[in-house]
Amino acid sequence: MIYLVVFAVPALFVLVMGLLDWRFRPGTWQDLICDLGWDSHVLAWGALGGVFTNSNINASFESQNQVVIAALICVGLLLILAICLLGLLPPRYQPQVAWKAVLALTLGGFALAVPGTIAYRAHM
Repeated sequence: MIYLVVFAVPALFVLVMGLLDWRFRPGTWQDLICDLGWDSHVLAWGALGGVFTNSNINASFESQNQVVIAALICVGLLLILAICLLGLLPPRYQPQVAWKAVLALTLGGFALAVPGTIAYRAHM
């Protein structure tokens, strides 16, 4: 159930809102893909909070210290992914390169995989 609440429904809203944004503020498909990659990364931060506030996930760790260490590792990974994503984005008003746009979306997916892995580890 946590996958639906924390991942699937918010990811659907990210996609719908990204498409609406693209519809009413037209741009290239590369811009849409970059925006979706960044929005997925922002969603990953929210999902991380949802995952670590779940009592079942915290109970799946042997001690509270492991929960803290896992949370710090996830935060570090998400920060590294944010830096990589920001490095791929072009300067303002410059056209986006297709391979960088696809890589940005991939990094956004990896960002969502960070809290997803913790939830999967806890057999949620």
